[in-house]
Amino acid sequence: MGVGDKVRDIIVDALGVDAADVTLSADLVDDLGADSLRLVELRMGLEEEFGIEILDEDAEGIMTVRQVVEFVIATAGKVTPAPPVDDAGEDAPTDTAEAPVAPAAADAPAAAGAPAEDDDDDVVYAVVINHEEQYSIWPADREPPMGWARVGKEGTKAECLAHINVVWTDMRPLSLRHPM
Repeated sequence: MGVGDKVRDIIVDALGVDAADVTLSADLVDDLGADSLRLVELRMGLEEEFGIEILDEDAEGIMTVRQVVEFVIATAGKVTPAPPVDDAGEDAPTDTAEAPVAPAAADAPAAAGAPAEDDDDDVVYAVVINHEEQYSIWPADREPPMGWARVGKEGTKAECLAHINVVWTDMRPLSLRHPM
């Protein structure tokens, strides 16, 4: 079970919501109806599950499910990559909002794990995501192509690919994960 799956399960338990409502873009208070007591329960569940400490000042800045997942990954750097999801497995939380058209193949960043033209360790990369919730890496000193956005993780190619292995638990594009 990947980090996203674990976070989703903790949110479902702490907030008493349906798993289908826990999308990456869901706001904990506005969309999932969390009150202050439920947020404390969520915080305690995350701290227990991932062996982390969430300080008050950190908790105040976490508003969405995506921010929860990213905080856990950044804080619990010892999290092991998730195994691939089996055919009957559960998807990571997903964002069901409309998104722009995907970039043309020539403008797309190199796929995670694809051989790179430059394997220098001094190159800093950024992890990027597209509207189909597919991850890749892109040179940090360049703006991502249209349709791709930074997720906040930067580092060496190996660090960025390790981050992707943790957060990208279902390789299927978003449009295939949810029937129309």
